[in-house]
Amino acid sequence: MELLDANEETGRRICILFEFLQGKPVYESYLNLCNKIGKEAIQFKDFDFWYHRFANGKLDLGYDISLEPEKKGINDIPRETLDKILNEIEHPIEKMKMRKVCRNFKNIIDVQNAREKQLIIDYFSEFVQIQMEGKIIYYCPTKKGCSVDVDLGGRYSDMFFKGRNFVKMAFGHIEYLLKLPNLKLDKLGMDEEDINEEREKHVCLKGTGINVDFLGYVDDEDSDDGDEESTKVIKPHNRIDSLRIIAFLVTVLESLTHQIHTKSISFDSIIVEDVARILKCCKPGVLESIKFEDPYDGRDEELEKILVESEQWKQAMDRSIAVDFNCLPFFLRHSDTIDITFLKLIPDEIVRIRETIYTIPNFKHCRISTYSYSYWKGGFSFEEIYSALGSYAEITESPERRTYKIPGSEDLLEFVFEMVLQSIYLCPRIDIRKIQ
Repeated sequence: MELLDANEETGRRICILFEFLQGKPVYESYLNLCNKIGKEAIQFKDFDFWYHRFANGKLDLGYDISLEPEKKGINDIPRETLDKILNEIEHPIEKMKMRKVCRNFKNIIDVQNAREKQLIIDYFSEFVQIQMEGKIIYYCPTKKGCSVDVDLGGRYSDMFFKGRNFVKMAFGHIEYLLKLPNLKLDKLGMDEEDINEEREKHVCLKGTGINVDFLGYVDDEDSDDGDEESTKVIKPHNRIDSLRIIAFLVTVLESLTHQIHTKSISFDSIIVEDVARILKCCKPGVLESIKFEDPYDGRDEELEKILVESEQWKQAMDRSIAVDFNCLPFFLRHSDTIDITFLKLIPDEIVRIRETIYTIPNFKHCRISTYSYSYWKGGFSFEEIYSALGSYAEITESPERRTYKIPGSEDLLEFVFEMVLQSIYLCPRIDIRKIQ
């Protein structure tokens, strides 16, 4: 072997033939030859070609390799065909794995995922749920990891991941989607289940009916499983640092190198500070609708100022908030149009809202709604609110439509009182508009 010049084409082929005759597997034979003549001297695809040619009994060392028909690869398949093939992969984790096959797959799958029109995140103590276009994905804790289940319109597909935290798995997927520069959402939102202090300590493991404390203990009353090893693996993969799940999303958004393209945002349980941080991550002008509920007592006027002075807030056409009543005058003064949601309609508060609106020169429209269904059960009358508002300029069309003169101005405020259907309940609503 040493007498052969391995840099010569014929010499290399003789070397390959010699390795083939040793009867070892192709890759092992390739590595053995590389140790003798150097890895730079021959590529594996060339070694593989001649090895299998010799294996088929074709021993002509002078064969012209250019006579071989050109082999087709993945990149030779039309992009439209690949798009159709990859679109048939229904489970998002399987599709994420396919991204690693080649650059072409990665580009096509990223384009497919960028077609999503909504991203709604729901957090419960039992799971994180992501609603996207045409499917719902559940990230659930299990005894030894987490499962990712996909609802495909009544058909389910699931995958199990050992030792993985269900919250971090979910937000890894969310981060990937939000990082897609071509993603154009109609809606981005998050809902949090109302979890009390006792429930914060527990998580329900999928498929076991076992309550598991975040400190790692199993509730024996709910479990027939006495496996001590199971208890040991629960702690690291199910415990999360914070149940304020909104912090995960804010962190993801602030890590992006671009502002997200979404027409609306909606958050059912969030503080004003986080709304302000999220708005900074949205493209102003694109964002048309802002909806949030801050159920927490207390306020920070500096943070409220940052929120209402942002271009995203100013350029939005629809603003809908549910906040502590003491915050409302501030938001009213900085919004020509706004929707307000209360738990109850209190006559004195409606009067204070009217007095605040009197002082806002650019005011256009305000809608006051309630999500309390107790009105429907016992009936509801606007009479107490009529009485609190006092005398009116005129009744237009019906007693439910009244106007009040703005002091020091020729303009009027028109109040429309009505009962509207929400879900299956009738709830009171008040529309207020300036009439010039």
